Amino acid sequence: MFEDADHAVLFALFDENHDGKLDIEEFGQMLKEIGVTEFFTASKVDKFIEGQFGNADTNGDKKVVFHEFVRYFPDLLEYAKLQRIRVRRPDRYEDPELMEYAESQKETLNAQRKRTRGRRPRTPEDEEEGAADLHAEGTCPRQHQAGKPVQGLDEDGRLMLEQIAASMVTAREQKKLLESQLAAVRLQEKDAAQKALESAAQAERELADLRRSLMHAQAARRDKQRAAEATLQQVLLQVRAINKKDLKEMKKMVAPPRIVQRALEALCIALDCGALNMPMILSVMTCATLSR
Repeated sequence: MFEDADHAVLFALFDENHDGKLDIEEFGQMLKEIGVTEFFTASKVDKFIEGQFGNADTNGDKKVVFHEFVRYFPDLLEYAKLQRIRVRRPDRYEDPELMEYAESQKETLNAQRKRTRGRRPRTPEDEEEGAADLHAEGTCPRQHQAGKPVQGLDEDGRLMLEQIAASMVTAREQKKLLESQLAAVRLQEKDAAQKALESAAQAERELADLRRSLMHAQAARRDKQRAAEATLQQVLLQVRAINKKDLKEMKKMVAPPRIVQRALEALCIALDCGALNMPMILSVMTCATLSR
């Protein structure tokens, strides 16, 4: 696990100017790359970094040396664990040159830390004073080994988690609403598609019925026309067979003879069919003229 990583290697990886100290830019970059700032808004990240740098810089010299880093970092991990923040392994661990330098600094940094610790041993008075401060604040000693390293973390972290939780609830509600709306739209699309299919099928049936009706009408018209033409042929032959003497007798009649009526009826049928046989019609008209 990255939480068990060597502190000296991690410190050296972010000591970009190789001065054995972390300034606020290097310190802030370390916090960003291990992932503890990712839940903060952009406006709060810098404030968070400044606060944590001040907590780590116990002597106020604007630099964090290795022994300060070692005392501070475990509490940062503790805070991340409490806030359920997953600490990441920085990409710098994959850079061979950086890792070679960091490994080479382990012995130097650890020796420096031992010398610093040997300068001023912690006295019982220090322990009692620190314990009194911790109990007064209602926190545990683990969280305050290096002064107050996680007080700001807890406050900002809780606020951020509350905001995230509220946002997640809102997002879930919006997701459910969108899913229900999407389901309604899909149902409408399905109904519309079904209606379109039914309308298309109905239109096809109506078109087929219309075509059949048209075919029947055309066939009936052809049959009617053929019957009219046959009648005209018969009447034409009969009319041509009438001699002039009989025609004179016909003129005296009140009503035209049946043969003339049939010719006229056949002529009307032929005209009604729409496919005129002009030679036959002219022949009938000629005969009718002769009968006057």
